[in-house]
Amino acid sequence: MNYKRKSCWGRILVLDCYQLHNGANSLNVASESSLMRSTKGVKSIKNVDLLDIWCQSKKSNKTLAVIEKLYSLLALDECPDDFRKELMTTSRQFCLNMNNKWKEVSRSRKRLLEHHEAWIQQIQYSSTELSKPGPKRSRGRPMKPFNEALLKTKKRRLAELAASRISDEMQFAVEMIRVTTEIEAETSSLTPSQALALYLDLDLSENKYKVLSLSSINCILYPRESETREVVRLDGLWNFLVDSSNDSCIRSKIKWFEKDLSKLNDVEIHKMPVPSSYNDITTNIKIRDHVGVVWYDRTFFVPENWNAKNVFLRFSSVNYAAQVWVNGKQVIQHDIGHLPFENEVSSFLNFGKNNIITVSCNNTLSNDTVPQGYVEKEDTDYGPSLIQHYTFDFFNYAGIHRSVFLYTTPKAYIRDIAVTTDVSQNTGFVHYVISHLNKKPVNCIVTLLDKLENTVVVNNNSEGVLEVKEAKLWWPYLMDPNAGYLYTLKVELHNSDGKIIDVYRQPIGIRSISWTNTTLMLNNRPIYFHGFGKHEDSDMRGKGFDWPVVIRDYNLIKWIGGNSFRTSHYPYADEIMDLADELGIMVIDECPSVDTELFSSELLENHKRSLTELYNRDKNRPSVIMWSIANEPRTQSNAASDYFKKIANHIKTLDKTRPVTLAFVKTVEEDKVGSHVDVISFNRYNAWYKNSGNLNMIVKNVVDEATAWHKKYNKPVLMTEYGADAVAGLHIYPEYIWSEEFQLILMENHFKAFDILRKEDWFVGEFIWNFADFKTAQTFKRVGGNKKGIFTRDRQPKASAHHLRRRYNLLAQELYDAPLPSNFEQYFLTNAHNEL
Repeated sequence: MNYKRKSCWGRILVLDCYQLHNGANSLNVASESSLMRSTKGVKSIKNVDLLDIWCQSKKSNKTLAVIEKLYSLLALDECPDDFRKELMTTSRQFCLNMNNKWKEVSRSRKRLLEHHEAWIQQIQYSSTELSKPGPKRSRGRPMKPFNEALLKTKKRRLAELAASRISDEMQFAVEMIRVTTEIEAETSSLTPSQALALYLDLDLSENKYKVLSLSSINCILYPRESETREVVRLDGLWNFLVDSSNDSCIRSKIKWFEKDLSKLNDVEIHKMPVPSSYNDITTNIKIRDHVGVVWYDRTFFVPENWNAKNVFLRFSSVNYAAQVWVNGKQVIQHDIGHLPFENEVSSFLNFGKNNIITVSCNNTLSNDTVPQGYVEKEDTDYGPSLIQHYTFDFFNYAGIHRSVFLYTTPKAYIRDIAVTTDVSQNTGFVHYVISHLNKKPVNCIVTLLDKLENTVVVNNNSEGVLEVKEAKLWWPYLMDPNAGYLYTLKVELHNSDGKIIDVYRQPIGIRSISWTNTTLMLNNRPIYFHGFGKHEDSDMRGKGFDWPVVIRDYNLIKWIGGNSFRTSHYPYADEIMDLADELGIMVIDECPSVDTELFSSELLENHKRSLTELYNRDKNRPSVIMWSIANEPRTQSNAASDYFKKIANHIKTLDKTRPVTLAFVKTVEEDKVGSHVDVISFNRYNAWYKNSGNLNMIVKNVVDEATAWHKKYNKPVLMTEYGADAVAGLHIYPEYIWSEEFQLILMENHFKAFDILRKEDWFVGEFIWNFADFKTAQTFKRVGGNKKGIFTRDRQPKASAHHLRRRYNLLAQELYDAPLPSNFEQYFLTNAHNEL
């Protein structure tokens, strides 16, 4: 690139970086003539390896000088646009490289730590054995006699390693934030990308920083159109390729992102709908069961007038590890499924032209991923093949599962809106903090609108409290005739001339949540959950988002009289959560941790990150009543207790307004984790997995176990899973396992137990497993998948659905004086446990 006269900016930067790299004591801004001589042949910032400069300069404490120089240039108005664009592109690549390097360093340190820990644990000699020779080495020679001094040395070395676990990444983030703000203590959770972006702000108050420090740099606000924002979905047909070249299931040998898949003739390219899981779309069994990497690409047009805006590329969910390229340049990477990720990509786009986006998707799981799994290479009739193993009981669908967005914001834009609400008698209080990225002074106007868009209250500060007299509160379905009432928080940024810079509208509900050791309360009234465990699962689409399925599900939830569901066992789509807010359906929001065991430090960080991303996305939702930090983990060990104490404390640090739960499966006697959560949720399949077929061993077992959980931990208790498989249309009388009759009587006996427990204030809910039948891995224990649904996979009712409808509507009448459905006379009106 030839900058000509303006190229002095790039050459000043290059020269300064090299001066620092080579040990220069200060940053020198040379004259243009001397600069031209000094940097002859250097025509682009791309000639400089910023990562190498970082690695070298950090050893001599010159990192800050380099980064300050880089990013101070961006803040200057006279910085030429072409250089600014190239610098931004290079800096983003620098952040990606930094993150990759940190992961490599982290893995090495983790292995070294675990080696030392294992060494100390394995060599636990008694006092009489200290003089004996140690174990043989691999070459057969005995080790030197073990002595206490050696053990102390090893322990001291282990302590030193543990103390040095603060990574280069964390040090970098801390230093960057110290430069940009006066805050020091809370900065260790930021990545380099976050730190660099915050550095560009140059104008962060302490309160705004605290909000930002709990957030990832992007993917906070859902893309919504407004006067200043445009949104385009990239859903539709994409080109799709199964990568058969990967020999390790971790990475591909071929750089498919450098190619246009639609123009290749020597490989098999499919058309793949987005969003969807790719597994059930084709007729190829190898695609359905593929383990490893697949590739997607498509072209898209970017209007010329977007050149003056920020352009974000957002993926609502990819399972699991994703890498994204735009026009051959990597722009994003993300390795947790079911959660959104995005980046600002304007510097990679060709405006007024077609662009190409390429996505690699890797479905492999390990002991350190969330959820966990492992891959083995096994011999088949066609040679060695990768086999994915996992313990969770749902099919490991993969692909681009939710919508892909391209959306714009102004250069100065609203970055985040954080809302909490409270209620005192008839008055609602809306506490808010608005975070925005802007280098110049702006005015922030916050307006609360009612459902008819009438103005309720206005505030001219970026953080504050809105007092709402005679507030219309957010209530759950059937608990109030006006359930799911939503206000709109309209946020505007204005410049000093009063011109609108950015506008964003955030739906909010006004409600309060509180809890004691015996009850959960919403708006100071006790709540009782009568709901479902669910799955994002449907025929052909897999876990792909589909509006007809979503709307059908909500219609069935309301028909049956449910007031809640749990996002088992991962976060659900934004659009599903939006409808829960609007319809008044309470949600227990669960992160993607299932059957967790082998509690490594890397797993801990990934688990915490999944919760942080979930909190960032759903923190403003009135429907989210509780956070669930895991489903059926192995909680019987001290290691589990330490691990989940850290996990629970992490989400409680992010959000003090909601209780935390966990779906327990270990027995009360075994468990060592219950003290770390606020509400005890337990799963138990009496008469199915336990005492199979014995329908007379349900009531007492359920009552005794729930009572034991409360007695041990003195906390509210709910049952989050119970049920039985039933093959639709299979009728056997007297009731027999797998028949619809068996499922129905099993439910009835659980209802009797729940009615006994409801007399105790501390029992707060019942969730049947499952809402609908769903696909699982192939096993002789599953005939076409898990059949515990009260609806079939295509959402048609079994006999149990009518039985549950009677139960839930009678509960709502008893608890909230809710009216019965108009066509309810077809059922026998008996007591709430519906004895037949």
